[in-house]
Amino acid sequence: MSKKYLLFICSTIYICFINASAHTSGEVEEICPLDGTKFKAIIDMSGTKFGQQLDLKDIGPIAAPWRIPVCPTDHFVIYKKDFTDKEKTVLKSYIDSDEYQSLVADNSTYFLLAKIFEYLKKDSIDIAYTYLQASWEVDNKPEKYSQYATLSLEKFKLFISTNDKDHKSWKVAHMVAGELERRLKYFDEAKQRFLSLKILFESDADPKWLKIINYQLELIEQQDSQPHISPTTKRRPNKIEHKESKQ
Repeated sequence: MSKKYLLFICSTIYICFINASAHTSGEVEEICPLDGTKFKAIIDMSGTKFGQQLDLKDIGPIAAPWRIPVCPTDHFVIYKKDFTDKEKTVLKSYIDSDEYQSLVADNSTYFLLAKIFEYLKKDSIDIAYTYLQASWEVDNKPEKYSQYATLSLEKFKLFISTNDKDHKSWKVAHMVAGELERRLKYFDEAKQRFLSLKILFESDADPKWLKIINYQLELIEQQDSQPHISPTTKRRPNKIEHKESKQ
């Protein structure tokens, strides 16, 4: 086999891998559920996840978070496909309010969605995660990031204080709360949390928890508040397709 032909084969394989791994998006037609306005929106169709940051943000050619359609008229975030008439009535009273409309200009999509979830009195873990996703949207804007991360941390702490360790989300909520404390430079609080978790997780059958905790303690010791990739990341491509929201 000639070197030229071998180079051609290698290039072809590389191009195929890149194409298979690419983040894709597309245009969809939407109808605002509250006022009936028809519009077109760009949403994410697929992407490839190579791993996660410590704050659960996916890394790789993938949207993090996935884009959600927003009505161009009332700025309602269409977080699921169908709404009942009762849901529409309840939502419209908030979306049309000065309180909500005053937030539209200077805030991200997931921040608006978190505010909607707060109005609907959804579970604190759902609101916490939505604010967390909002923080991913603004992780290059320090002031906004601090605002969103603080709100997320408050909701994670609320969830932890009102649920026991048998809840399926309790461990992750603690780990993310500690990560947000570190990112917000609450190093003493983060250290205390992770030291307590280390004692709790020493008997855990899954070693990934201790691996993350020990890494977090190293970062805290260095007074490091920057985003970092989780030490449990295996960097194996994982193709993810768009799915309808189940909120």
